[in-house]
Amino acid sequence: MSDDEVRERADIVGKLRSTLAAVCIESLEPDLIILDEFQRFSDLLHGTDDASQLAQQLFLYKDARVLLLSATPYRMFATADDPGGDGHYSDLIQTISFLKKDPVRTLAFQNALASYGRELFRFGLAKGKD
Repeated sequence: MSDDEVRERADIVGKLRSTLAAVCIESLEPDLIILDEFQRFSDLLHGTDDASQLAQQLFLYKDARVLLLSATPYRMFATADDPGGDGHYSDLIQTISFLKKDPVRTLAFQNALASYGRELFRFGLAKGKD
């Protein structure tokens, strides 16, 4: 078999697998989708590869609810010397974006969170003057 034939066969098999997976999701008719330790699957929430597209099809199934479980907390505050400190904030915003499925509501959440953070700092500064 030539290299072109091997690639073509792999492409056909990949398309058949994707079609089968999509049909299986449709026949499952899920009511509840549970992702335990979902932070390990954050790439599925916004990715564009085949696995992400399949996951999105599952997550967006009509009338299905998605339950995200994790024992890993988001840190509200990270200092500049924390490795990957900003990652917690961006992960939280991505999760909220996934849950809200509405850019306007996600932005409203970001603004409220920023306002909350400013007020915490303002409170801390005012308290320090006593």
